[in-house]
Amino acid sequence: MTTSRYRWVIVAAGGPLGCFAIGGMFSLPVFLQPIARDTGWSVTGVSRAMTIAFLAMAFTSMIWGTLSDWFGPLPVVLTELR
Repeated sequence: MTTSRYRWVIVAAGGPLGCFAIGGMFSLPVFLQPIARDTGWSVTGVSRAMTIAFLAMAFTSMIWGTLSDWFGPLPVVLTELR
């Protein structure tokens, strides 16, 4: 396997992208009232939906991690992109 000259650029770009993604996921308290108002859902309904989404992410990340250990990351990532 050849090493890329840009490997540290990829690592450096992954840091801010990860921060933006986590910031977007955990911004629900900021947008909770506007989401509830615009969709007509109750605050409880929006919170339940987000809780279900977080639980789904937790369980599927365990599955994707196990598959990545068995088959390697490339086939798993390619499967996720389909």
